Amino acid sequence: MGLNEDAIKFVGNGFFGMDPNGELVLGSFLKQSSGLFPGLNIEIDGVTGIEEEEAVLTDFRNGVLKIFKCFSLENSECGCVVNSIYAHRIRKEVMVQEILISNPTKSTIRLNLNRQSSNWWANSKIGDITTHQRNIANSSYVVVCSDPPGKISVSQKREETLKFHCVITNSAQKIRSCANIQRDQRCLQRIPYYTQRIIFKDNDKLVFIFPSHSKL
Repeated sequence: MGLNEDAIKFVGNGFFGMDPNGELVLGSFLKQSSGLFPGLNIEIDGVTGIEEEEAVLTDFRNGVLKIFKCFSLENSECGCVVNSIYAHRIRKEVMVQEILISNPTKSTIRLNLNRQSSNWWANSKIGDITTHQRNIANSSYVVVCSDPPGKISVSQKREETLKFHCVITNSAQKIRSCANIQRDQRCLQRIPYYTQRIIFKDNDKLVFIFPSHSKL
């Protein structure tokens, strides 16, 4: 474990990385800057002048970066957010961000969860999934991320856990989504067997990524 000054604010697995500034790094030895910031920023909504304390923990064994942030509200009560980011151990293309919001107070906590925009990447739609595409060092990359929810509220005396994913692919892979996993059974039947694909759930959608030579 590394705490605060002994922590390393880096997440990666050799295929991609996220540097201490939150920027996605790619390429050999993870030295190629991308200009894309896939992690979600977390801010308290509608409250100014609050006191905040932050601690950073690196779990070297499990490859997880945890950022603990606690804040004092106007009524002198405190709420906390635990932001955990890691690269998936089995699916090397998947970055996971888990956000735990703890509200032991008597008031509702409102947060803004947003992703920093980038002018370096071209945004487009594949079905109803937003993708980011850019050529970097003679390679074409596509990044697909869970959509940020914007504003969220956590009621008094409650905890909420939110999970978001980003999938980083290159030109050797395709992306496919099923818009509604309850209704779109035909779409599911056309997707290759699950061991051949990368998959994550985004609200009511399933997103699949598999080799470009696969037949749809």
